[in-house]
Amino acid sequence: MSFNPFNIETSFISEFVPVVTLKPSVQAKVDTLFLKPKAEFVFSKLHILFSSVEYIGFDNSITEKEFLKTETELAKSYFYPKIFTNIKKDVRKKVLNSVKFCFTFDKDLSPFYLEGENYGVITLGEKRIFYYIYIDIQELIHFIKEH
Repeated sequence: MSFNPFNIETSFISEFVPVVTLKPSVQAKVDTLFLKPKAEFVFSKLHILFSSVEYIGFDNSITEKEFLKTETELAKSYFYPKIFTNIKKDVRKKVLNSVKFCFTFDKDLSPFYLEGENYGVITLGEKRIFYYIYIDIQELIHFIKEH
C-alpha cells in the first residue's frame, strides 16, 4: 500500500476541507511516524486488517455539507471516482468493494471515540464503506516540532 497522505492528486475537492502542505522530509516523517500508526491502531481496535483498507488523501475527503447535493451529482463526482474505484462482483454475483479511509481535521466527521482516538463512518445500507480518522491539528503541530 502506498501511504502518502499529503501528496494525492484529486479531481474532487471539497469546499469545506482544509489541506495541509508540508516539506517532503517532514511529510515523510508525519506519514510514517504519526499518521500510519494512528490508522493502524484504529483499525486494529475495529478488528479490521489494515492491509485490507485503502487510503485516500485529506484532499479527497467529503463533509456532511456535500451530502446536500443531489444523489446523482454526488455519486458521479465523488462516490464512483473515489469510493467505488474497484467495485466488482464475485462468482456468486456478490458486490465487492474495498473499504476506504482518510484523515480529517473535522471533529464533526468523527463522532465515535475509541481508546483515545476519534473516528467516523459512512455506510451504504448496513455496510461500512468509508472511515474518517480524526487528526487534532495541534497534536500534529506538536509532533512536527518534536521531530
